[in-house]
Parts: sequence; C-alpha cells; structure tokens
Amino acid sequence: IKALTSDNTLIRASGHNIKVTGASAFVIKSLSVDLDTLKIRVRLRFPKLHFEGDYKLDAQVLIVPLKGEGQLNADAVKCDAELVFHSQIITKDGVEYVKFKKIEADISIKDYRVKLDGLFNGDKTLGEAANQAINQNRGEFLKATKPHLEKTVATNLLRVANNIVDGLTLDQLFPKP
Repeated sequence: IKALTSDNTLIRASGHNIKVTGASAFVIKSLSVDLDTLKIRVRLRFPKLHFEGDYKLDAQVLIVPLKGEGQLNADAVKCDAELVFHSQIITKDGVEYVKFKKIEADISIKDYRVKLDGLFNGDKTLGEAANQAINQNRGEFLKATKPHLEKTVATNLLRVANNIVDGLTLDQLFPKP
C-alpha cells in the first residue's frame, strides 16, 4: 500500500510504503455472482496480517496528545472483508470484456496491536507510554481510520482486479453452460 491517510478532528495520520504480509492465507467465507448485473460479492477472512511501513501521526487519545513519525509495525487478527465488485462490459472489436468500475469494501478487525517508533522525537519512555495508550484505545483509532482504510483497500484492489482480468473475455470469465 503506497499511502493511507486519515484526517479528522482527533486523529491526523498517514502511512507510506506499507508492506502487508499474511494476506495470501485468506479464507473465502462466501462468494456470489449476479450474472445479470455482473456484481460479485465476496466475504473473506484474513486470520492474521502483519504491517510494516512509515507513519506520521498527530492525534489526541483521551487527554494524551500523540505526535511523531517513524517506523510502524502492527499485527491484526481475524480481519474480515466484505467486497462488492461492480462490473461493466466493454466491447472491443466485437468481443466483450469485463472491467471492474468500482469496489465497495467493508472491513472489520477483531483485534490488533501496533508499535510506533519515533513518537515524541524518539523519547523511549514517552514512546512506550504512548504505544500503550494507543493499544488500550484501539477501537477509537480503528473507528477514526476505518473509512480511509476501506477506501485505500478498494482503490488498490480495483487496480489489481482490473490487471487480473485485463485481456480476458466475458465468456472466459463467466462461461455459459
């Protein structure tokens, strides 16, 4: 993930060059395809994800101001994603192809832990206390960043999904019986 940004009154945060591992261990919980509307709905479970990257944070958790930038490390468990792929048919030279025009993402994360290096200009004692405060108030952070996380996932997934189906015809993707 190249960039992720959250900007609201309590939390201003951004992440860059975020590497995600564990995503290949996903489980498909359900999958449905509506051939009339070319809408694909899939529910996925990612048992465990690990994130590493760079962050910048300016936030207030309860009464504690948090500010810093540096390395981000996080682990999340039981991450669920409900994705809806909205498709359209593109005709080129008389051949029909599928292109995804939009993806909706609804993401829930059962639990996570995060460690941010570089808080309070690298002060270890304050940094450890701040990381503890962040992890004790995970719900607040997740609520504030969820819309931006979902948008980032949908945008990146749209690009990847269209690269996967590029050059495949409608009949190849959805063969008729």
